[in-house]
Amino acid sequence: NIMVGRRMSRRKRVMRSKKQKLLKRKLSKVKVKKMTTIYLTSKNAVKYDVATMLITHPKQLNIKTIIKVESESGIEGGQPYGLEETKQGCINRTNQFKNKENFISIENGFVRATEKIWYDIAYIYIRLNNKIYSGWSSKRDFPSNLYNNTSELVKHFEKNSITRHKQLSDCLNKIISKMKDC
Repeated sequence: NIMVGRRMSRRKRVMRSKKQKLLKRKLSKVKVKKMTTIYLTSKNAVKYDVATMLITHPKQLNIKTIIKVESESGIEGGQPYGLEETKQGCINRTNQFKNKENFISIENGFVRATEKIWYDIAYIYIRLNNKIYSGWSSKRDFPSNLYNNTSELVKHFEKNSITRHKQLSDCLNKIISKMKDC
């Protein structure tokens, strides 16, 4: 009787060992994505709120933390005018990241469409896991007499267009939808 008990116990140990080895092999084949931190090149509340979509997005980008950092666009006067300045200002804000850090940079700029009409547009530039993603937002038209009057410009957008938050979140969603495997 005692021998049978030992044999059963030995069989159980062998079976347990085989199951553990099989489980280890299966687990070694599973790629676990590391949770990561991403830097936002602004301390602006709207930009931060939009950037949090990277954490909450159903695509599961595995971003755990967003760190806001102060950065300069390098654009004279601070406000970019034209598409080229807007894009360059956005990219300039990322110059501080030299060690493959993940970042998101968002820059709004004004573009003159006609003598009387201007528009606001944003460029978003992201590096995630050493891949670059970028895109342009939709335009928000405004009369030229408002380009130097921020409070009136905001009122104009709220009444006649989409909010800045919507403009930026729509753009970020388009960029995320194009991401293959982060």
